[in-house]
Parts: sequence; C-alpha cells; structure tokens
Amino acid sequence: MRRGARLFKLLGKEKLTLATAESCTGGVIASILSDAPGAGDLFHCGFVLYTKRHKIAFGIQKKLIEASGIVSEAVAPAMAEGALKHSPADIAVSVTGVAGPEPDDEGNPVGLVCIAAARRGHETLALTRRFKSMDRGENPLQGRRASFEPGVQNRAGLTPAGESHACSANEPSVNDSRNIVRVARAAGRR
Repeated sequence: MRRGARLFKLLGKEKLTLATAESCTGGVIASILSDAPGAGDLFHCGFVLYTKRHKIAFGIQKKLIEASGIVSEAVAPAMAEGALKHSPADIAVSVTGVAGPEPDDEGNPVGLVCIAAARRGHETLALTRRFKSMDRGENPLQGRRASFEPGVQNRAGLTPAGESHACSANEPSVNDSRNIVRVARAAGRR
C-alpha cells in the first residue's frame, strides 16, 4: 500500500490518472492500487485479460498474438494501449507472463514476464524479464514488483532525479525494479 500511496502522490502532482491491464498477476496490481490512499481520484480501472480469448475480445489483434506469442513485448504494449483505449486514464501499465508451474501452451518458460507502460501521446515501452523461480506464487509476485511503480513513474515523467539513465534491456538483475526505470528513461531520451 505504501508504494501505491507514493505513486498516487506523484500522479496527483502531475494531474495524471492510471489504469492497469493484467494477465499473470490476475488483477492483484489493481487490488493493491485500489487499497492505497488517492485511488478514488487517480485509479480509473484494472482489466484482467487472463486468456488469449479475452485479449482478443479486448482488441488485441489475433494476428499479433499468433505472430509474437501471448507473452511477448508485442502483446504487453497492446494490453497497456488497450487499457488507455477502454478508459479515460492518462497512463496504463500491463503485465503478461507465465506463472507456472509448467510452461504455457506456446512453450514459454515459467517465469517469463513482459511488462509495458503506456502514456497518451508518448511511446509505449516494454521490457521482458525471466524470473528464475519455478513457484507459481512467486513469479506473479515478481511481476507485480517489477511493474508496480517504475513503469508508471517513467510514463508520467516522475522518476526521481539522480537515477542512472543507461541500462541494458538484457540486464540480469530481474529483482531490481529500478532497471525498468533506467530502460524506460533511456528509451524516452531517444
């Protein structure tokens, strides 16, 4: 709840609102956010798109899913952009991944998570992470941690001053959510 409160404080200063689109996290990010002070004014909605069928019904092109896969850096941005399309929010964060305990139907490994952040009028950013845990409960938790604040802060231009701007998208430290901030900031400067 502290992260959500901090996030809403930053969003409130910028007069920005938020939506989420979740798959492997099953709506938990939205639940965490809705419990935080400020949610009533700044959090518009959360969409849970757990299956391929629901993603297609949401407006993600079937061809995109078939070409890129259900868990991909192509589908995650489409989910975030869809959340903006289906809500009045200014910013959207999405997460799709394989919670486990087995690989998904497409053969994606357990622990594969794709995260995206979209803001109206800005480039949508996406990252892929491969968490090592084989625990069905741990992988969505890692996805929530990685997508919770940093992507939203970047899309809003709210990243704290003084953080590094350079980072490789393939950087191995998947538990450090600051990596998302660095990658998103670097992409925003292109």
